[in-house]
Amino acid sequence: MKDLDNNVSKDAKSLNKIMMIEMAGRGKLCHYTYSLGTVLSRFGGEVTLVTSKNYELEGLPRNFKLVKTFSDRLFFFPLFFLSLLIRINRERPQVIHFQWIASPLTGLFVIKVVKRVFSGVRIVYTPHNVLPHR
Repeated sequence: MKDLDNNVSKDAKSLNKIMMIEMAGRGKLCHYTYSLGTVLSRFGGEVTLVTSKNYELEGLPRNFKLVKTFSDRLFFFPLFFLSLLIRINRERPQVIHFQWIASPLTGLFVIKVVKRVFSGVRIVYTPHNVLPHR
């Protein structure tokens, strides 16, 4: 990644193909993901956001690739998971950043399978709701 402070390791600078996965595409989380993608792209990251077909920020200008793939009706986990694996295989990111997965056990399963199938990819997982709330 270019234009970064010299304190960042060479490994971190070379990991510039980033896929962010944010399934809902709405609410505060999509705003957070939009901002993160914007900043990572400014610093030289080749960022792809994989999100909902109903992404609420679609009309905003962006400097990252937007892939609207998840359907609100895609509750059948095997279909969702297969579409995710196909997308990862197509994009071949160096880093995958999962933005909160509703079920911790599902999240653990998804991350373990992705790490096994795509060896060498770095995984970042941000749990945004660690305590139940309304």
